[in-house]
Amino acid sequence: MRRVMNFLVTTASVFPFCVSGRQRGFTLAEMLVSLGVSAIITGILLSSLVSAARHIEYLADNRKALNRIAAVEAFLRGPAALCGFGVPLEPNRYKAAFGNSASEPFSWEGPIRAGKASSVLTGLHDKRKDNALFIAYVKQSECRTSGLTILDKKNGIMSLNQSPRPKSVEISSLARPSCKSFVCFGSSVPPGNPLRVTAIEKQRLSLYLPGNGVTIQQNDRMWLFRAMAVFAYKEQLYSYDYSGSGRQPRLNGICDIRFRVDTKAGKLTVYIMARGDKKYAGKERGRRGAGWPEEYSADSFKNKENYQLVTEKIVLELPNCRSSGILDAESATEVF
Repeated sequence: MRRVMNFLVTTASVFPFCVSGRQRGFTLAEMLVSLGVSAIITGILLSSLVSAARHIEYLADNRKALNRIAAVEAFLRGPAALCGFGVPLEPNRYKAAFGNSASEPFSWEGPIRAGKASSVLTGLHDKRKDNALFIAYVKQSECRTSGLTILDKKNGIMSLNQSPRPKSVEISSLARPSCKSFVCFGSSVPPGNPLRVTAIEKQRLSLYLPGNGVTIQQNDRMWLFRAMAVFAYKEQLYSYDYSGSGRQPRLNGICDIRFRVDTKAGKLTVYIMARGDKKYAGKERGRRGAGWPEEYSADSFKNKENYQLVTEKIVLELPNCRSSGILDAESATEVF
C-alpha cells in the first residue's frame, strides 16, 4: 500500500495536470463551439475567394470584348485616314474618273458611304440599315516619279525610280477595270485624277488619262487605289476586298457594327458591339461605353443574352473627304 501511495505522489509531481482540477482539456461543448465558429469563418473566406475569382473572370471576359473593339478601330483607322485621297469626291466626277464603269467600286456615289451588307453578301436577307461601310482609299507604294511628269494626251508614259512590286499593280481593260489598275499622286494638277495603268515595262508605266491632261511633280510618291466593304455577319467582322480577294473573315466576336458618314464634317462614326467568350446562365452581364443608338437596339441585342456585351462609339477622321482639296500625302502616310 505504501508503495502505491509513493507511486501516486511521484506521478503527481512529474505530471501535475493529471490531478489538477483547474488544468484540464476542452469539453465536448467547447470543441463543438470552436468547430462551428471555424466553419463560419471558413465559409466567409471561401465565399469571398469565389466572389473575387468570378469578378476576375468577369473582368478578363470584359477585356476580351474591349480588345476586339480596339482591333476593329485599328483595322478602320488607316483606310479612313486615306479615304478619298487622289480621287474626286463629287459623285459625277468620281464616276467619270473611272470611265463611268457600271462595276463596283467605280459606280459608287463617292469614295465612302454607309449601306446594307446584303448588297455585298449574296443570299443575306438583312433589313438592318447602316450595317456596312463602303470605302475607297489608297495604299502607299515604294515607287516615286523620277522626274517632272507632264501628260497632255489620253495616253502617256511615266518613269519611276523603281519597278512596282509584283501583283501590286495590274493591267486591265477599260471595259473590265480592276482596283489594282489605278494609281494616284498627291501633287496631281488638276487634283483628284486616278490614272489607269495600261502597260508596265520595268520602271516605265503606260497610263490612260481620264481628263485632258495632268502634271505631276518630281519625286512624288505613287499610291495604289483600293476599295473594300466592311460588315458583321454571324458574330464575325468581314471585309470584302474589291482588289480580288473577295470576302474575308477578320475578327471573331463582333456581334454588330453600324456606320454613319458625315463628309461635310469629315467624320466617320462607328458603333461596335462586341462580346466576351464566356456564356452566362442569366441575361447579358454588362454594357459599357457610349451606349448603342436606340434605333439599332431592337435587332442588335436579340439572341445574345448569354454573353457579356460591350458597346462602344468611335469617331474616325476623314481628312481627305472634307472638301475637294487633297491633303499632303506624306502627312497622311504617318497615319496609315
